[in-house]
Amino acid sequence: MNTYAKYHQSEEDYLESILLISQRQPVVHRIDVARDLGVSGAAVNKAVKILIEKGYIFEDGKHLKLTTAGEAYARKVFEKHCIIKEFLLSLG
Repeated sequence: MNTYAKYHQSEEDYLESILLISQRQPVVHRIDVARDLGVSGAAVNKAVKILIEKGYIFEDGKHLKLTTAGEAYARKVFEKHCIIKEFLLSLG
């Protein structure tokens, strides 16, 4: 996998994580994302900075929130992952 693909996949993982956490609890903190993805707080900080710059998320105090564009992207990623999972499960 090339560097661009790895970076893109990581970005998708963070967005999907924020989406799924926000569906389970009222607010999303950086530590929640770190625990969900099994990464360090420093990794989350770096990803959050990039995702804010790209306009996918914003911070409301200490809470992470998806922008409209970020939520749409995260939902597409989640749907893609569900389709792939169902396909693999159908193969046994």
